[in-house]
Amino acid sequence: FLADLGVVISLGVFFFAEEMILVLYGERWLVVAPMLKPLALTIGLQLILQTSGAVYQALGMTKHLFYTGLVSSVMIIGAIVYGIVVRDIIVLCVSYASSILFVFLQNYYVLTRYGFKHPFSEFLNYLKIPALIYVLLFAGMKIGLTTALIGAVVAEFAQATDGVGVLMSRFSFQLNMAASIAA
Repeated sequence: FLADLGVVISLGVFFFAEEMILVLYGERWLVVAPMLKPLALTIGLQLILQTSGAVYQALGMTKHLFYTGLVSSVMIIGAIVYGIVVRDIIVLCVSYASSILFVFLQNYYVLTRYGFKHPFSEFLNYLKIPALIYVLLFAGMKIGLTTALIGAVVAEFAQATDGVGVLMSRFSFQLNMAASIAA
């Protein structure tokens, strides 16, 4: 559920960053939109990642939690330092976003492999549907499909999948309503 929700929020913030900033902060803040976009793509990962600490503790794997946290800290701080050294705020945002992806994969690799004693590929299989929806929506919005068409594609895809259907159908319904009001 968190992955599904994260996909919708990430794409919404990514594609409507300018509008969100304009409404919330005004025209003078529009210069931060290019910085917000790479950070927006990490929202889904961070939603899922936030649950890992509790799972480590519940499994009695606090040592593993400490070590993955240590590696995560080094990666994130390294990404930020790299962005500062390069002296480019966009590079800093992209490197930070990349470090979040690494932290996510590293964290859940350890949790899946050593906590649940399952292959990491099993965990990745759970993320197939949200990742596919993410790619379809991203591609659709990138090539300029209307929200109504995207909503129809999402609704059809969501009906063919379990677990994602309810959330995506609601999202699709809202897109269709918005498109019909705008028309």
